[in-house]
Amino acid sequence: MPFLPFSKAEAAVLAHKFLLNIGDHIAKSDILAPAGGKGNVRLSVENDRRTCTYLAETGYDVKFGARSIEQEVSKILVDMVGQYLAFATAASPACSGHPGEKEKAHDVTFTVKCRRADGCEHVLVSLDSY
Repeated sequence: MPFLPFSKAEAAVLAHKFLLNIGDHIAKSDILAPAGGKGNVRLSVENDRRTCTYLAETGYDVKFGARSIEQEVSKILVDMVGQYLAFATAASPACSGHPGEKEKAHDVTFTVKCRRADGCEHVLVSLDSY
């Protein structure tokens, strides 16, 4: 079944919606629990318009409709999980086995932003702990 094509603005709005869904998903679920995902995890999008427009332009395929934008945005989730696993592993070495020892909570913010480097735009995901 053919899809009606989205305008550039509509595709960017969809990218933003999918980013917000990722933020809600990581904040509410235990997706990061295997890495000791205790604490608060937040998602921040810098320069929303530019970032979402870029994601829509690079990910949108008219044959696959909104699903293609969702797949492009889901790459960000994969990057976030990878960064969190590396961070949590480095920040929380295995418990020493002392009675009463508790695992430290990790409060982190992922920042998604579109940057120009080497004449090309890229979406970068960075992790900040607080």
